[in-house]
Amino acid sequence: MLHKYHHNPSNPAQYSPYPHQQIIYCQKVQKPTPIDNTPDLNEKDKKYVKRVIGALTDSYARAIDCIMVVTLSKLSHMQSKPTHLTLQLIQHLLDYCATNPNATICYKPSDMILKIHSDASYLSESKARSQCGSHFYLGTKSIQKYTPNGAILNTTNILQTVVTSAVEVEYVSLYVNAKTGIPMQHILIEMGHPQPSMPLQTDNTTAVGITNDTIKQKYNKALDMRWYWLKDQIQLKRYEVYFKPG
Repeated sequence: MLHKYHHNPSNPAQYSPYPHQQIIYCQKVQKPTPIDNTPDLNEKDKKYVKRVIGALTDSYARAIDCIMVVTLSKLSHMQSKPTHLTLQLIQHLLDYCATNPNATICYKPSDMILKIHSDASYLSESKARSQCGSHFYLGTKSIQKYTPNGAILNTTNILQTVVTSAVEVEYVSLYVNAKTGIPMQHILIEMGHPQPSMPLQTDNTTAVGITNDTIKQKYNKALDMRWYWLKDQIQLKRYEVYFKPG
């Protein structure tokens, strides 16, 4: 792919797929991501951006190099109106690909039980949006025991809904990832691998309390309207949500 798109790697080597946002220490409030005011791309460069994003997203990143998934999620939201900044970010990502050309993924024997690690970041995207992600893997019958294994799917989503707290985005992440896991669980059952209640891990104790009805909701009534489906499924014993530090 690097040869197909005539990419010439820059120096020095690039070990991160996305530019690092500088943290200003000893400051209570960090500056938000600056608004992109760079000029729009011409039609030729627009097609180039879309082809590169499509080539990486559809195969290599989804199947093997999950480190690129978050970057590609950001770029996918930018490709409808790409600018010179988008093109710079594409070049940065291709430099990362050139520096790390041989990503690998290792699978280990397991009990074929589908498990999900869910996580989210609050207000980490432009326009007051947040991001959620997940790690789907096959593990042992012990629900809360983590046995490292290669992912069968890694996801990342920029939420279009503006949530009002870190608890809400963690809860929404559980909801999104639970829905994604249903077809995969059915496939495993059809293949002859019985599945218990699907284990969902999160690192937010309040989100766990809301889903398991151990915390009484008071100010998060918006959760009931959009994402109450998850609580219903837990009451039906189809999921088991538990806490572990991230």
